[in-house]
Amino acid sequence: MGKVTSNKLQATSKKKQDKIKKIEVKSSNLKDKSSVSDKKVSQKQTAPAGGQVSRTMSELMARKQGSFSVPKRGAMIWGTITEVTSRMVLIDIGAKTEGMVIDKEFDEVRDFVKSLKAGEKVEAYVLSPENERGQILLALRNAAAQWQWKQLEDWMKEGKVIEARGLEVNRGGLVARIDSMNIHGFIPTSQLGGHLAANLDDLINRVFSVKIIEVDRQNNRLIFSERYVSEKGEIEAKKKILAGVKVGLKVKGKVVGLTDFGAFAKATIDGQEVEGLVHISELAWDKIDDAASLVKEGDEIDLKVIDINPQTGKVGFSAKQLLPDPWNGIESRYPLGKKLSGVVSKIANFGAIIQLEPGVSGLLHISKIPTAKEPVVGDTVEVVVEDLDVERRKLALGMAREEIPIIYR
Repeated sequence: MGKVTSNKLQATSKKKQDKIKKIEVKSSNLKDKSSVSDKKVSQKQTAPAGGQVSRTMSELMARKQGSFSVPKRGAMIWGTITEVTSRMVLIDIGAKTEGMVIDKEFDEVRDFVKSLKAGEKVEAYVLSPENERGQILLALRNAAAQWQWKQLEDWMKEGKVIEARGLEVNRGGLVARIDSMNIHGFIPTSQLGGHLAANLDDLINRVFSVKIIEVDRQNNRLIFSERYVSEKGEIEAKKKILAGVKVGLKVKGKVVGLTDFGAFAKATIDGQEVEGLVHISELAWDKIDDAASLVKEGDEIDLKVIDINPQTGKVGFSAKQLLPDPWNGIESRYPLGKKLSGVVSKIANFGAIIQLEPGVSGLLHISKIPTAKEPVVGDTVEVVVEDLDVERRKLALGMAREEIPIIYR
């Protein structure tokens, strides 16, 4: 009995020893694997793509910053809006920190900012790539300006009534400002109701309702009309009248206003007064710089309708098209080599403009003018035709040679 028990104990002891050996083998294998893993990690660290190892946080940040773009002062850069608050706009521009629109730059575009949302793309101007606090400061003035022009175009299309403040009176009308956008526009005298047009000075710093009738982003031109609000009924009636008017109609007109670009005239059509513009180029066949040199307010002139826009109520008139075109048949009157007498009407850097007859002028180039015989405005000079371009209405002149009398002895 005792022998059997002893054999059992020996067998049990042998099993425990075998189990311990297996555990030792597993432990050894794990150490080997760990060693291999450590070697792989070590190899990766000693052979990175860039050939360098980031062993400290400062080294890691230095390497990380190399992947960021560095904005330059004055650059225009696109970014993604990450946050919009009541005092700030944050924009991800791919730099080490987000760009910020704050303080004065934020206040100047506050209305535009209200339209912005996180995730939208926007173009910004770099004011400072890094201030004393390490912040990147941006401005959104250009993006805000484009947004303003788009809003003005939309307002014009929908006929929105807006508030404008009179700022300054000039010969053509009134400069006004939309206070909410701090943007300036112009109201021609013809686009002011009669009760306002008679007292332009009373409109300074006064707020009144207008509609936008022209938006020209390329030429930075914005035109308002007060009449489209105060005389809406009359304008609608005018549109109906113009719907039946044909280009080419001859009418009697009265000059009611002058501008740098022409004259406004009123004409009676079908018993209704219709106002339109006689552009400065349509006042006469001569090229003129000032409409006031030809007409004044109150003058009655013959006009021809050359353009109609019933939707806007705009009419274009011409005075010169009722007069004979002086360039008709000009080849026979001014053949090459013909000597002529003309009057100096203008002196320019490139020469003198010589008027040969109303509506026909030629250029006496500076290279053709003798130094000792430089003409002045008003002088009568003798010239000769050197070149004629009928299609482009250009006439080149030269100085006529003086006849030297022959003396017989």
